[in-house]
Amino acid sequence: MTPISPDDEIQALVQFAFFRPHLAELLQVFRADTLDVMVLKGAALAETVYSRPSQRRFGDLDVLVRKSEIAQARTLLERLGYSPEEAQWEDLVAGRYCQTNFFKHTERGPVVVELHTELINNPLFFGVVQFEEVGTWDRARSVTLAGEEARVLGTADQLLHLCLHLACHTLAAPLSLRDIHQVCLSGEVDWPLLTRAAKRARAGAACFAGLTAAHKLLGTAIPAAVLDDLAPCFGRNRLERLTLARIRDEARTERLRLPLLLFFLETPSARANMLRRIFVPTPRWLITHYYFARFEETEPSTISRRTYYALLRIHWDALLKKLFSKKLIR
Repeated sequence: MTPISPDDEIQALVQFAFFRPHLAELLQVFRADTLDVMVLKGAALAETVYSRPSQRRFGDLDVLVRKSEIAQARTLLERLGYSPEEAQWEDLVAGRYCQTNFFKHTERGPVVVELHTELINNPLFFGVVQFEEVGTWDRARSVTLAGEEARVLGTADQLLHLCLHLACHTLAAPLSLRDIHQVCLSGEVDWPLLTRAAKRARAGAACFAGLTAAHKLLGTAIPAAVLDDLAPCFGRNRLERLTLARIRDEARTERLRLPLLLFFLETPSARANMLRRIFVPTPRWLITHYYFARFEETEPSTISRRTYYALLRIHWDALLKKLFSKKLIR
């Protein structure tokens, strides 16, 4: 893993100083309205598991609220000057997958709050990985962030969340790998709780991959019994080889994403959904990944059927090149 450079630390410190007053304001307003909120990802980790905030950069504020309190959370964010994307908000309220759930500040520039009601917001894992909402909130820890009292995930839940975030990016998220290492260093981990939670969430293979990568590449101390308990029943050695190959050279191992996802998605229906999304993606996804480089229509959200099939052919061509450019690791 590449060490953090002085320039990266300076940039991370500038970001931290920029977001700190906004996080403090958010925590104050939510606490005054007696609304429980948990801070996630970089904003939570920078001050709790790293020796100094400059070692963990982040570009937005991720917060988790209970599903039953989402309307109240919107009211408070709007009071602070944030506004949501309405189409995505409707999906979030209805409990459907939404690609983004950003609240952007109307006056303060690039201040973004990402509001979560689920710990995983990925179309392949959404509805498949099942976190226990009540238990997750009961195990939350009280800490101090931005000078204010705040809550973050319990250590075991935090590790599971980071492993799943790494899996959602098919292991191409070096920050999450470093986070896993730091969480393990920062305090006692309830390993039996972690293994039980991972299995209940149908995330044993994803957790195994994340912890194995941290152990092999960063020297993180992970009990052998935990890895044995989380390992898939079949293909443990193959999953380990795929994991290490992907992280060591992610730019050259795009072709490994499909076999990795087949391990991480532990139900047949989830695997079928994954294959459908990979080979026949939605118009929105195609627009995001291929549209602007190929077409010049003024309204991407209303592309014609002909344009959709043209984009689909481009996608298939790119996909075949990735899958068959080199032999998959055995």
